[in-house]
Amino acid sequence: MSRATMTTSTGSSADAEPLRVGLAAALTASAAAHLPVLADHLHEAPWLGWLFVSFIAASLALGVVVLVRQLSWVVPAAAGLSGSAIAVYAASRLIPFPQMGDDVGDWFDPWGLVAVAAEVAALLVALKLARVRTALGGETE
Repeated sequence: MSRATMTTSTGSSADAEPLRVGLAAALTASAAAHLPVLADHLHEAPWLGWLFVSFIAASLALGVVVLVRQLSWVVPAAAGLSGSAIAVYAASRLIPFPQMGDDVGDWFDPWGLVAVAAEVAALLVALKLARVRTALGGETE
């Protein structure tokens, strides 16, 4: 059944479209928030810098896929990526990571706050989108 014709008593697939756009935007914002500190992290803690590179690539790739395809794994992957990033940010503020001990207690780093805000937005939108998709019968391509 096509997205245009599938409807239920809880809504239609058109209800998911703004959420998909919102999820892509939040993932893109999260990726962008990591760019200003990427060079420093690659220099000071290369292992973390390369994790940032991986995170940026994964965020952008998921943002594109969520817009162009309705695959069953994309929304949970976006939620997992965003939730993991939030958890790592919190952990890095509580315990010293190798080569990054100066982050402990620095809860109000401006780019960190931007990243966490975007990640929280992506997580919340992904959870809402998963709920809408479940109500629509989990339609996928």
